Amino acid sequence: MKIILGVTSSISIYKALEITSLLRKKGAEVKVIMTDNAMRMVSKIPFFTLSSNIVLNDQFGEKDYIPHISLSDWADIMLIAPATANIIGKFANGIADDLLSTTFISFNKKVLIAPAMNVKMYNHPIVQENIKKLQKLDNIEFIEPVYGNLACGYEGKGKLAPPEYIVERVLSYNMPKILKGKKVLVTTGGTIEDIDPVRYITNRSSGLMGVSFAKKAKEMGADVTLIYGNINCSIPYDIEAIKIRSCNDMLDRLKNLISSYDVLIMAAAVADFRVKSVSDKKIKKEKEETIKLELVMNPDILKELSTIKKEEQIFIGFSLETDDLIKNAISKLERKKLDYIIANSPENFESEKGLIKLIDKRGDILEIEGRKEDIAEKVLLKIFNSKK
Repeated sequence: MKIILGVTSSISIYKALEITSLLRKKGAEVKVIMTDNAMRMVSKIPFFTLSSNIVLNDQFGEKDYIPHISLSDWADIMLIAPATANIIGKFANGIADDLLSTTFISFNKKVLIAPAMNVKMYNHPIVQENIKKLQKLDNIEFIEPVYGNLACGYEGKGKLAPPEYIVERVLSYNMPKILKGKKVLVTTGGTIEDIDPVRYITNRSSGLMGVSFAKKAKEMGADVTLIYGNINCSIPYDIEAIKIRSCNDMLDRLKNLISSYDVLIMAAAVADFRVKSVSDKKIKKEKEETIKLELVMNPDILKELSTIKKEEQIFIGFSLETDDLIKNAISKLERKKLDYIIANSPENFESEKGLIKLIDKRGDILEIEGRKEDIAEKVLLKIFNSKK
């Protein structure tokens, strides 16, 4: 992939160096354009070193008198990170008075803009109006800044999005937007069933599979909400996430939300049992060497949701089995009125990779192996490309 990286004079300019490095490590070719003010903050040298390309700034170079045209012809995508209020204003109003703005005006492919500025500047009505103006263009997407402590001492929304996330957005820019306009609800992680105030029952789910589905659905254009339990992986900052604890917590949330969603991906590892009587005090060690916990069955979330499922909704379930994988998965798909089920084994629980079998209502089986993000992408492409 050939990428133009536009760098402007935000204090987060140092993160543009990390973005350059990460893109190169992913095999992309990067050409950096710096504004005059950006070069007053950081020299060309580190960008040249990390990109292995001459860093550009002059509109009228000695070897190329129309670099904005040759650059726009060369690149597949343009990324502005960090983007100041000034450059956003130039872009929105057609001002082309330096190499970066003239290259933008001549670029008719995908442009990603990652703002970074003081919260008061970001929230200023003129800046917001300029952002909305640019968002109306089909080829432009914004990577929203995050909330946090800003270099100027303020706290608020204005920090540059994480470099790793920006790089992922760039590398997935050509992901088909087959879920645009759809609302997708994903569950992930293990639920927790309390024994007493300090102990609980859970399972070994990492939550990575569900997070991967949420992430890929978002990349494909969906409006995504993630309901998560006990996990040991990070959640993308731009996905709405709701924390729950127990099976009953998750069921309550799903019942309240499900009617307004088009797709449910039930990747959570929900506990089948809970303790009948939870102690309100820590259970002390006694002389006896054993302790008895009486367990009762938890509600079957998918079975309950199937009674209120709309005909146009798509439900995707998971079946984790140690034996008779296909037989048990198909039985679950039929009992719970699912559209698809993903059958896998406990070996996938704590691994970044996996092997799954996607089964539809006709009994057709597709085997997919790889990283969990790749599995999620292939499953969504298989299901929703076939819906066209």
